[in-house]
Amino acid sequence: MLKKEITTETKVVRYEKPIERLCDICKKPVNPHNWFRITTSHSDWGNDSIDSYENGDACSPECVLKFTREYVEESFDNEYNTKVIEIEHRRSLGNDDSDSWFGKY
Repeated sequence: MLKKEITTETKVVRYEKPIERLCDICKKPVNPHNWFRITTSHSDWGNDSIDSYENGDACSPECVLKFTREYVEESFDNEYNTKVIEIEHRRSLGNDDSDSWFGKY
């Protein structure tokens, strides 16, 4: 007869669900009824233009201005100067669950 050892494994599954949207500039909570969606891209020559579209969220006009100033200043280093920025004032969060992207703030 063989001696058997019984082992029990427990798996822990962790789900992360955002409970609020944070400003990508100042990291404060965004008012779900009054916020800004910023979309940036470029139209430089090449196939990567479509991949350059990125979205971010801002909680106030001040945060929009801070990001816009820095984004425009960076464009002076680009020899083609084809950066595009779109700012949309939103009144509700709606079904937009896309991730924000302003990683440098």
